[in-house]
Amino acid sequence: MAFSSSVRLFATASLLVMLLIASEMGAAASLIKCLRKNLKLEELCLPLNPKCNEVCKSDGFAKGICIHFMCTCITGSC
Repeated sequence: MAFSSSVRLFATASLLVMLLIASEMGAAASLIKCLRKNLKLEELCLPLNPKCNEVCKSDGFAKGICIHFMCTCITGSC
C-alpha cells in the first residue's frame, strides 16, 4: 500500500521538528552547565545592582547577572 504525498510530507515535517527540538534541548543543557546560583548574596538581586557581578567575580567566575531576582554566576567557558 503506497502512502500519499501528504502523509510523506507530514512524516518529513514531523522528523524535522523533532530534530530541531532535540538540538535546542542540547543547547539549553550546555547553557545550564555554565550557570551557577550564588548563595553568598542573600539579598534580592535587581538588574542595576552591581553586587552580583562583584561577588561572582570574587568567587572566580567570569561575571554575575540577576535572573529571576537571584544572583547567577556565569563561567568563562560560555
